[in-house]
Amino acid sequence: MADYRYLVGDVRTGAIRGELELTGVSYSNRLSGPGGFGADVAKYPPRGGVAVDRSMLEPSNTTLWVERDGELVWGGIVWSVDGGSGNPTFRISAQGFSSYLRRVFINKARLYSGGSDLFTIVSDLFSYLATKQALPYGITTVSYTPTLAGKTIPAGELLEYWDYQHQNFGEAIDQIAAYGFEYDVAYAWSGNTPTFTHRFFAPKKSFPTGLVFGYGEGSNELVIGYDYTLDGLQQANSFLGIGFGDGPAALSTQVQDPAVLDGGYPFLEGIFTDKDIRAYTQLVESTQEQLNYFKRPVVTPTVTLDPTIAPAYGSYSVGDEVTIDIRDGYINETAVNRILEIGVSITETDVEQVTITPMNKADQAA
Repeated sequence: MADYRYLVGDVRTGAIRGELELTGVSYSNRLSGPGGFGADVAKYPPRGGVAVDRSMLEPSNTTLWVERDGELVWGGIVWSVDGGSGNPTFRISAQGFSSYLRRVFINKARLYSGGSDLFTIVSDLFSYLATKQALPYGITTVSYTPTLAGKTIPAGELLEYWDYQHQNFGEAIDQIAAYGFEYDVAYAWSGNTPTFTHRFFAPKKSFPTGLVFGYGEGSNELVIGYDYTLDGLQQANSFLGIGFGDGPAALSTQVQDPAVLDGGYPFLEGIFTDKDIRAYTQLVESTQEQLNYFKRPVVTPTVTLDPTIAPAYGSYSVGDEVTIDIRDGYINETAVNRILEIGVSITETDVEQVTITPMNKADQAA
């Protein structure tokens, strides 16, 4: 059984305010996204316990940290606390630190032309962010592994963030990431202060692990449960791609796969739209990626693991490549997947369960 601590701190200074006794805990780390946290805290603690008040747990000015067996495994900002007269607890909701990037705006023009280095662009944006007042502690701490140098915006394209647009930083980072990088967040203690670093990887944070998570007779049976959807409503074997511009002048392309029709599927159409794409070749490539994923019924598996059984929790991370092997009657699928999100839930009896959500195949091919 893992030993957990839940710590709250000052969002501006990083200083720890105290430790919370929580129940109903769940948290997740997500590739190129903030992940989330939820838990319940008692309104009135048992005798001898410390009551939680607004000075300790105020939304937006409070950080929350999860420590598992002495190691920080999650951190973020508390954004809401919910409760009611008929409930003996309050519900805490937090999101990872990158959620803050969607709460601040680019209010000074930042213009990047084709050929601009992604490393330079990301560094410039975080340098501009650092000029803003009253930032969360550590929000501008970033690393580049391996270097983004050499990854550029294609010739002929522009990234324009004008002051009058008030684009938020999170959306800007997502747009730039489409040109060839991913990021996660690493946590560590620095003395008595918890810290975090946004780590950028180019072109992908992708490490083959050789791990296989199986369910059913003939598998390694490491999976204790799964959810599986085979969805034909999302399927399309002909895609219209729409890029920059409006109306008849908009950049557009169409791609399809006749071989799928030869396999007996009906003609099904889909639309992919990304108004930030200005180059025709990139639009064709991006639309083709959508077709590759959606041309057959969409497979979405999510598996649940017991972290006390090898491979142990922490031996795999978001972005890693693992094989999901499900053998259960109608469902018989083995595929290599990259991990999009790792979620952990802790029961009232302190039993952990880990849920792995893979990327869809369109994202894996990007």
